[in-house]
Amino acid sequence: KWFVNRNLAVANHLRRFPNLRRHAQWSQELESVPSLRVGPPQEAFINQIQSELRQSVARHLCIWGEPGIGKTRLVYEATAPEDLSSSIAYFRSPKALEQSGIIDELVNDVSMWAIVVVDDCESRDRETIWRQLKGLGKRVRLVTIQHDPCDSSGTTVALHTPELASAQISEIILQHGVSKDAADRFAEFCEGSPRVADLVGWNLQNNAEDL
Repeated sequence: KWFVNRNLAVANHLRRFPNLRRHAQWSQELESVPSLRVGPPQEAFINQIQSELRQSVARHLCIWGEPGIGKTRLVYEATAPEDLSSSIAYFRSPKALEQSGIIDELVNDVSMWAIVVVDDCESRDRETIWRQLKGLGKRVRLVTIQHDPCDSSGTTVALHTPELASAQISEIILQHGVSKDAADRFAEFCEGSPRVADLVGWNLQNNAEDL
C-alpha cells in the first residue's frame, strides 16, 4: 500500500511538466495498429522489462530494434501494471525531455520517484541522459528506445526487440478483411514488423490491384 500511495503522489506531481505523458496519455501517441499481437518471444521480452524495472537498483534499459518492429508498443504494454504505470513519465524524444525540466526536478527533489521513458533516441542521447540520472539511485529508472544496436554495460541493460512470427503478422493483415491465403502469402514479406503488416493489410484491402 505504501508503494502504491507513494506512486500516486508522484503521478500527481509529474502532471505539471510540459511534454510529459503519463501512462494513460502515452497510449494516444502509439501508432494505430489495430490490436496488439504477440508470441512467446514478445511475452518473454515484456516479462524481462518488468523484471528489470522492479529491481531495487539504478537501472537503464536500452530497447533497440528496427523501425516499426514494435519497440514502443511493447514497452507500453510492459509498463501497464499498476506498480509500474503509476510512475511512468514518457517523452517522445530527447528534446521533449530536455524541454520538460524534469531532470532538474528529479535531481533536486529527493522525494520524487519516476520511470522515465525516452523515445526516438540515438546513442549519444541515451548516454547523456543516463549520466544525468544514474546518480539518483533507485529513485529513477530510465528506459531509452532507439533503432541502433546497443550493448549491455555496467548499469545499462540492452534488450533487442524480437520480430513477430509469421502467424502474428498474418493476424494483423487479416484484421483488414483480406483472405487468409493472401495474409499468409504476404506475411513473409513483412520481416516481422507490425507496422509493415498493417500497411500491407491496408493496401490489400484498398489497392489490391497494385500488389
